[in-house]
Amino acid sequence: MKKILFISHCSFIGGAEVVLFRFLSEVKHFRPFVLVPEGPLYEYFNKSEIKLIKSHFMRKLNKINNLLWPLKFIYTFLFSQFEIIYIILKYKPDIVQANTFYAMLYASLPAKILKKPIIWHMHDIFENKYSILILLYNFFSNHIIAVSNPVKDFLIKNGINKTKISVIYNSIGSLNYYDEKEDFIKQISTINKKEYIVVGTLGSIEERKGLFECVIAISMLHNVILYIAGEVNNPKQESYKKRIIKYINKKKINDKIYFLGKINNIKKYFELIDVFVHYPKHPDPLPTVILEALNFKCPVITSDILFYFIFNNTYVGFT
Repeated sequence: MKKILFISHCSFIGGAEVVLFRFLSEVKHFRPFVLVPEGPLYEYFNKSEIKLIKSHFMRKLNKINNLLWPLKFIYTFLFSQFEIIYIILKYKPDIVQANTFYAMLYASLPAKILKKPIIWHMHDIFENKYSILILLYNFFSNHIIAVSNPVKDFLIKNGINKTKISVIYNSIGSLNYYDEKEDFIKQISTINKKEYIVVGTLGSIEERKGLFECVIAISMLHNVILYIAGEVNNPKQESYKKRIIKYINKKKINDKIYFLGKINNIKKYFELIDVFVHYPKHPDPLPTVILEALNFKCPVITSDILFYFIFNNTYVGFT
């Protein structure tokens, strides 16, 4: 049985990390190892039988609020390279897979030095300032997985040969491990749902996802309430959440907006809402939350400009 080392650079739980967890929870035809930093993501993976390896040096540094960011990055990057080389030598994987754009930064050189095939799993579309890194990754990677056609087109425009890219859409899996009883159900059980249209959002709270705009829209509507499921994963986004709360308090709409925090029982969550809203401010190549909502037959409102999904090379918006 082949062994694959998956590398995830960040410590918090995002869409790419959830997709990886669900995939590895169900595959049986290879032996996976996951290298991940200590934090919420490590604890999330730790509830499964997946073999975890804790990284002491991989991390995503906050370069905005940290004047020593360049020095800290050099320090952590250099030691992470030795760490990954040691892990590859110890576990002897047949393949190395970098689960994100930044994970590829850490994984490329060790895999190349030890002559291990490396697969780059690309979930995002970035600004042109990353073009040099993309070309560098092209040199190091043996193959690239793009989560949608927009991601593939983006990579091709940045110099990647299309024959090196395979489009594999994210899977949401069986979702069997979301049948847990949670506090958020008690928190909102007193609301008379028959009197309101219940709108829901789900995911990490960050500015690019357009949550503030959604809150403003809800404030203008009568008999509509909003359930915000998720929390701030990136410390840089704390001020963004505070701005939303300040607006809610100013408009006195605390009885219309409910922060539920992190939830696991998404099946129950989608049963409690009437419509799901995902309205990102920037292109979102393949949002897992939309697939989840559709899986539970929940109507979805999103933007045909800011969110796009390519099917047979045609841009289609879910509205």
